[in-house]
Amino acid sequence: TDKNDNLWVGTLSGLNLFDPATETFKHFKHNKEDKNSLIHNSIRKITFDVNGKMWIGTLGGISIMDIESQTFRNVQSEPGKPHSLNQNSVYGLYKDLNGSMWVGTYFGGININYPYTTAFKVVQKSSDGKGISNNVVSGFAEDAAGSFWVGTEGGGINRRVKGDNKYV
Repeated sequence: TDKNDNLWVGTLSGLNLFDPATETFKHFKHNKEDKNSLIHNSIRKITFDVNGKMWIGTLGGISIMDIESQTFRNVQSEPGKPHSLNQNSVYGLYKDLNGSMWVGTYFGGININYPYTTAFKVVQKSSDGKGISNNVVSGFAEDAAGSFWVGTEGGGINRRVKGDNKYV
């Protein structure tokens, strides 16, 4: 639900907004003729950022929806641009306690978007001990001590202790 208690449902066929008064759904779908429509119909995750905008993780990138105007801004990988989303297949989305958005991708690792920026920082599997154990990232969590947990497929769980940039 959003800040207005509207129920949003992501499916393999697009995004749906439930209207309890009429018990009907309003549907949002990708339209290849409209670059400002939903980026892809296969929705995997939905979460909200610090400004109340809805981040929709899909098989083809991220759509960021202004829920008041019901308009989309789309984010996709831009090869050759180092601070763009590095992989379009989004598996996980998470807003941390600082308001940063964590994007788990299928084989692209983690893309982190800090509040009030448009650039992504990428964390991937690496041999230097600072990266994650696998680049298929599906889940995130924070604990009371400030540690950040990253769930991967095939690489187990990774933990980053607060104040450290190393994942163990």
